[in-house]
Amino acid sequence: MKIKTNFIGAMPRLLPKVFMGVWAGVLLLSVLASWMLWNTITLKTELPQIQEKLPELARLVAQADDQAMPAPTQLREMQSRVARLNSIPQGKGLTSLAVLAKLEALLPDEVVLTGVHLRSKEREVQLLAQAGNTEALSQFLLKLERDPQLESVVLVQQKDIQESDTSVVQFEIRFKVRA
Repeated sequence: MKIKTNFIGAMPRLLPKVFMGVWAGVLLLSVLASWMLWNTITLKTELPQIQEKLPELARLVAQADDQAMPAPTQLREMQSRVARLNSIPQGKGLTSLAVLAKLEALLPDEVVLTGVHLRSKEREVQLLAQAGNTEALSQFLLKLERDPQLESVVLVQQKDIQESDTSVVQFEIRFKVRA
């Protein structure tokens, strides 16, 4: 009588996994080689244009090296002049970015802006918008009128328009930004 024992478990079959890994590596390397070949061909077609620009670039570099930098005192003087110019306020009242930020804060969810025109010299803003109902329009107008940085808020035009089974109110509002 013969007794056979096997305390070691069956070895998993690694051959299919190794085979798939090798094929994935070959596929990845072939894609990489194709990409490198494509870049080489494109670079060779661009090479004459690059070589044409090279003498001009070399001339510009040589010309820049010939020009001397201003003295440190002149540089400091120029920096102070630029700082003085930058400190001068460019305009009075709100900037266009500040006007847009203010409109974003005041605009109810039901109102959608379709156009904003800013005339900076007159400090006048023209809004074109639409809302689902007149209540949202009234709420927006009240917010604009109560804002301390805005003045002369006027509803210029209002139209009720029927759009695909819904009624929409389109309107135009003009106001001025206080100085």
